[in-house]
Amino acid sequence: TLAVKPDDPLMQRVGALLNSALAYEVSGADALDRGDLKGAADSFRKGVQVAPKEPALHHKLGTALALMNDGRGAVEQFAQAIALDPTFTKAYYSLGVIESDQGKPAQAIQHFTSALKAEPGYIEARLQLAHVLRRSGQPDAALPHYAEIVKADARVPEARFGYAAALVRLRRYADARDYLTEATRVYPNELVFANALARILAAAPDDTVRDGRRAVSVIQPVVALVRSSDILETMGMAQAEL
Repeated sequence: TLAVKPDDPLMQRVGALLNSALAYEVSGADALDRGDLKGAADSFRKGVQVAPKEPALHHKLGTALALMNDGRGAVEQFAQAIALDPTFTKAYYSLGVIESDQGKPAQAIQHFTSALKAEPGYIEARLQLAHVLRRSGQPDAALPHYAEIVKADARVPEARFGYAAALVRLRRYADARDYLTEATRVYPNELVFANALARILAAAPDDTVRDGRRAVSVIQPVVALVRSSDILETMGMAQAEL
């Protein structure tokens, strides 16, 4: 057995490494991967104690706390990350997500907007901003954000669905019908588009848009694949229109 003296410089360096913020960050990430939220929070908290001015550690601690439903603690950590680095976009995004979940659309809009100012290409932040705008009664303001996402990355079907939903909120039923018709062509495997299109065809308040026969033809293939209550309800709406 190799005897090592306590004051050995090598062992001191190893000890310093093991107690470094990086070590706590890595162990916290490993705990998150295992689903050990408490272990992750404990590791990230130790990392914050070692490196209190590192915004990424505050953000990771806040993320672990948010997953543990400690909203207040998470907000404190995200706010601290922003105080340390006003361009830390992930912290703005995380604050916006929590505020949106808490029914605070004005604050969420503010933080998603701040994230986009720091990083205009942050697609996740733009998508969440569009969702909050649409759900808080500002569908007209949501439309350009959804459109920009589709233009930047056509592989985000959620943006297309949000755009169509905003058109419905604006009572632009014909535009929503045409947009969803194109979406079903671009995303033939995304059944949510066919379901939404069939609902508009079956129940739009605009007589020029309603078409029960077409609604049935759109939803029938979906029913053959998925017999959920939502899909069956759409079929019922289409049959009622006929």
